[in-house]
Amino acid sequence: MEAFETIAVKRKKKGVFNLLGRVMLGLVGLFGLMLAAILILTIIGIIPGMAFMASSMLFVGIAFLDMQEVRCPHCHKKAGVHKKAEDFECKRCKRTTIIDWE
Repeated sequence: MEAFETIAVKRKKKGVFNLLGRVMLGLVGLFGLMLAAILILTIIGIIPGMAFMASSMLFVGIAFLDMQEVRCPHCHKKAGVHKKAEDFECKRCKRTTIIDWE
């Protein structure tokens, strides 16, 4: 059985610019979804509407992500980790590290 290392990470607070950017990204995504729905209703706009809907859903998904950078204690590579994650696997050294959020 492999022993996992535990690191303590202080959870960063969301800044005003981060929150504003996420709200704007979400609004652009929602506007794009409505525009894509209108395009899909027309016969000519089905294919571009599907592509537009996929990209708009990507914008909405990115707006809901809540990530923070954490350094791997083994190889010191930075990794983006969701703030609700309990652990992460480093992409470079493939070792699992448990996160103790403060």
